[in-house]
Amino acid sequence: MVSARSSLPPDIAHARLFPPLGLLLREIRCDETVIDLLTRVPVTFHQADNRHTIILVQTTSNKKSRTFMDFEKVSMAMDGVCTMFEKRLKEMYPHMKDITYDIADLYNYVDALADLSAMVYEPKINAYLPYNKEWVKKKAFAHLKRQAGQ
Repeated sequence: MVSARSSLPPDIAHARLFPPLGLLLREIRCDETVIDLLTRVPVTFHQADNRHTIILVQTTSNKKSRTFMDFEKVSMAMDGVCTMFEKRLKEMYPHMKDITYDIADLYNYVDALADLSAMVYEPKINAYLPYNKEWVKKKAFAHLKRQAGQ
């Protein structure tokens, strides 16, 4: 806290003690709610699909397997994650013409990846917010459900 002897106005003194570190002072939750660690006030960001999304993936424990995929929308990124899984299924079962899977199979694939995360652009703060595997699984499920018309 600011000392009573400070000659600076409280908002300027506060800025000196806590420089504008933005995301470093925030705790990201997978339900799109951000808790400001200074004020402990929840802030919810909009759920628009038209947010630029970067998927970061590491398929094995080897750091050389790290790569990224760049998408214009969250829904396109979820298509990309599903396509990545479908390509892996085709590699595993090249003799099968039609391959079907359920959401549990997709979840197992995501969980087996060494790392998977998403960086989603948030225009309110002009920055990318990080999201983990659980968020990706939740969004992929919702996306597939919408595609199926349910």
